[in-house]
Amino acid sequence: MDTVEDKNVVIDCAREVNPVNLKKVLTRGAYVNVYSQYGNTALHTATQRGFPEIVRILITHGADRSLLNYQNKTAEQMLPKESEYTKMEKNVVNRFRETVQIYEKLRMKKYRIRVPQEFPVSSYHIYMEDRTDDELTDAFMDKFQHIVCAFYYS
Repeated sequence: MDTVEDKNVVIDCAREVNPVNLKKVLTRGAYVNVYSQYGNTALHTATQRGFPEIVRILITHGADRSLLNYQNKTAEQMLPKESEYTKMEKNVVNRFRETVQIYEKLRMKKYRIRVPQEFPVSSYHIYMEDRTDDELTDAFMDKFQHIVCAFYYS
């Protein structure tokens, strides 16, 4: 679900500015905080390139704004400084300003990461042994019995 032809769909949608597909894969439970091979999350990429709609979608689908990239920066720290705007085209400056507004608007809001609508049958395997906490295991299995397989070892 998260990868197609060895490429991560969330990263590709952010890089290619594809909000329709991004919403679709995130709604189906694709992992929003995935890192690219270059050490950035999709939120870092969208912020750095000034894609406000993508930034909004990622944040409202639970993207962690505190994650650091390979430069030890959060996504919001990837935004250019106001003084750097003079070197940019007007439409690019407008995109960055809109991205800043989205961060300010959503700063205090928290969103939950979505989980996949369907889990594979073999999602969780619990291997029981002497040190396993039986009460905790039983509670988990009762709550998630449709996705749990338990194997008992002695």
